Amino acid sequence: MVGQSILLTFILAAFVVIMAPGPNTIYALTQSIKSGRTAGLVAGFGTATRVMVHTTTAAFGLSALLRTYVISNRKISI
Repeated sequence: MVGQSILLTFILAAFVVIMAPGPNTIYALTQSIKSGRTAGLVAGFGTATRVMVHTTTAAFGLSALLRTYVISNRKISI
């Protein structure tokens, strides 16, 4: 069983990591400061779109890989 002090330390560290801004946030913030609100919104939407496309392609790629693996296992077992 995990001790109370270790659990509290983990929760505190997780909170700090979650609250720390990532590179996408910093990019949108710098664009807002440098070029105004519209540029910041465009930067935010651009990074969100990039993450969505990357996640979708990764999910489909993983699905294709698993499907190929299942098909190849069936061919080997027959």
